[in-house]
Amino acid sequence: MGRAIRAFAFFAVAVAASVPASGRAEAGDGVHVGEWVFRPSIESDIAYQTNVLLLDRPSLAPHPDDWIFRLVPQLVLERSGGRARVRLTALYDWRQYAYNPKLDAHDNFGISLSTAFDEDRDLAVLAEDNFRIQSRPNELDLYGQYHRDANSARLSTIYRPGTALEVRPGAFWDYDRFTGNNLTFAERHIGGVSVDARWAFLSRTVFALYGEGGRVHYSQSPVLAPANQRINSESVWWRAEGGLVGQVSPKVNIALKGGYGQALYQRNESLNDSRGMTATARAEWGPRHNIAVTGGYERSFQDVFFTNFDVIDRVFAKYRHGLRDQVTLEMAGIGEWQQYSRPYARHDFVLRLDPSAKKALASWADLGLAYRYERRFSKAFAAAGPSSADAPSSYTSHTVMFTANLKF
Repeated sequence: MGRAIRAFAFFAVAVAASVPASGRAEAGDGVHVGEWVFRPSIESDIAYQTNVLLLDRPSLAPHPDDWIFRLVPQLVLERSGGRARVRLTALYDWRQYAYNPKLDAHDNFGISLSTAFDEDRDLAVLAEDNFRIQSRPNELDLYGQYHRDANSARLSTIYRPGTALEVRPGAFWDYDRFTGNNLTFAERHIGGVSVDARWAFLSRTVFALYGEGGRVHYSQSPVLAPANQRINSESVWWRAEGGLVGQVSPKVNIALKGGYGQALYQRNESLNDSRGMTATARAEWGPRHNIAVTGGYERSFQDVFFTNFDVIDRVFAKYRHGLRDQVTLEMAGIGEWQQYSRPYARHDFVLRLDPSAKKALASWADLGLAYRYERRFSKAFAAAGPSSADAPSSYTSHTVMFTANLKF
């Protein structure tokens, strides 16, 4: 624990000391070299979590609660001007646990590159690629403790045949590799095409139409005992949705969209009924310049590597209030229903509450204090396969976090 604290302090002090006095007067605007802008930054957290292993009965673990130390240095390199825009982002995500070293993350990093040509013209081309290595990613895909290597590539165009219509056809390829205990237990390839069209029939309101489809291929998948059969199979999928997005009054913005989709698998359960309905209902209200309220509902589905698919219903709300002395208060809440298909048939409800406060010390530095309450209710309806004992169950977790962020 002492080593982690010393490392945390060393990085924080080193970053603060490296900011020149003249740089502080530049309001964290980065380092300008011709048309290029370098934007270094660093995030640092110290957190205390009551249930780091997310157990239904945390008392069974030797150290269910723990201190977590996190440092995330990041560099953004941007070029604008002329007919091309380029953005390169690189970050390193270092995490150290005081009493649970098996949860440490010392090799997590991400790098992304995006570029656009002729963005302000009638025909433009955009390309981007994102690569990320993560340990213990989003709970939605959790299959015990695991490591995820992910790459996402996109190529699209923007076509504007008139002032009111914009069409964005594109193609994408996603790659995911899931490993645990030095073994690869799932490897997924997703390829497909998409189109996004927007027609502005009012000055600040558009009719939006989106469609996508593709194929999911698993070069490796967990095996379901005793049949010795892969849990996830090949599939093709598609979805389409449309609706209105825009400003209905000077202080209110809305998004209302609905649609339908299918995911057809070679084995086990397919998504080809009413569960394929998708929806988005979102509203944003800004009664004053320092107050913003957001709330809504979303429904979607996605492929899951430890079963075929998952249907997600999510309600969310967020309140943001800016006070004097550069203090910002936020309160966010999410309720999420997750319905996993066979063979890993399970229904979950996850509740997250996230109040936080942030104080801007300057345009280049801020301090924050945050709390998270997380509760998962889980009910299984079928065997989850050979590693079902490692799958998430019902649990409760409380986390208190102190943050310090610096921008150059």
